[in-house]
Amino acid sequence: CIRDSYDYRLTLEDVRVTAAHWMESNLPSGAVVAIERFGPPVSPERFVLVEPYAMVDYDLDWYREQDVEYFAFGAILYRRTIENAELYPERIQAYQEFLQSLELVQVFDGPYVGWPDYQVTVYRWLEP
Repeated sequence: CIRDSYDYRLTLEDVRVTAAHWMESNLPSGAVVAIERFGPPVSPERFVLVEPYAMVDYDLDWYREQDVEYFAFGAILYRRTIENAELYPERIQAYQEFLQSLELVQVFDGPYVGWPDYQVTVYRWLEP
C-alpha cells in the first residue's frame, strides 16, 4: 500500500515540525524550554533554549537553576533506552523519576524522516 511506503512518509510533515509550530503558537514568548536531542526545531528568537543531548543528562535541580519552564522530548532517546532496558537500568530509572515531576501538556504523533511512528511530548513542571 502506498500509504505505508517509506517514500510516501517522506512527503508528510515531520512531527517535530508540527510540534514546533504548536509550541510557537501556544507557549509564551521568552519561555525557557529544554529540548532533548531530536526534538522539535523551535526558534531561538522566540524561546530561551536549553539543549541537552538527553534530558536525563542533568538532574531536575539543574533545570530549575536554568529556569526551565517547559520540556520537549523526542522519542528516539527514550525509546532506545526502554527497548534496551537490560543495558540502561539507571537511565530508565532517571527518566521515570524525571517524568514524575512533570505534567504532560501535549503529545504529537506522526512521521519523522520516514519513521512512521515517532512521538514528541511537551511537559511543564507539576504545580506545587
